[in-house]
Amino acid sequence: MKTYNVLQSASYGQWVKVKANNKEEAIKKVDDGDWTDEDIVSSELVIRETTGDVEEVSDDNINT
Repeated sequence: MKTYNVLQSASYGQWVKVKANNKEEAIKKVDDGDWTDEDIVSSELVIRETTGDVEEVSDDNINT
């Protein structure tokens, strides 16, 4: 059996807390960067997929 490293791409979304008069204004504030890192409430995985990049790390069947 062989051992491989497989590259996985992951994208995370962040929930950002902002004060606004309505949803549209809240979205605009986040889009415009009108917030700081302290305003990030949480994050969650949005997309995860393998890239197709693989590296063979070792071949456990090699007799030494």
